[in-house]
Amino acid sequence: MRVLTTIGLMQEFCKRAKTFGMFVSIDEDQTFGEIVKAAPCLNLDTALQALADGSAVLIFDTRKEMETAFELTVGDDGPTKRNPYSGPAKVYAATCNDLGEIETENT
Repeated sequence: MRVLTTIGLMQEFCKRAKTFGMFVSIDEDQTFGEIVKAAPCLNLDTALQALADGSAVLIFDTRKEMETAFELTVGDDGPTKRNPYSGPAKVYAATCNDLGEIETENT
């Protein structure tokens, strides 16, 4: 038996599927509108369930797609070079490469 966290599941999936991923954890005390400003990849059309659940794993076809989504996600570190949002919402993000290794976090 193995017990895996959500991040562990993302790592296992990315390694086996040879793809890239990003785990996001959402500040559930904020409105969906503020969260989307902090993390544009979580738009209401494609990520409504993730917004409601408070966390998700995003899967990307390329490293570039993953890096772009990460660079646009504002966490505890504050605004990024690509996203000047400085409102109340913060979205934790951790990226995973196609070897199943965590690469970056935004806190």
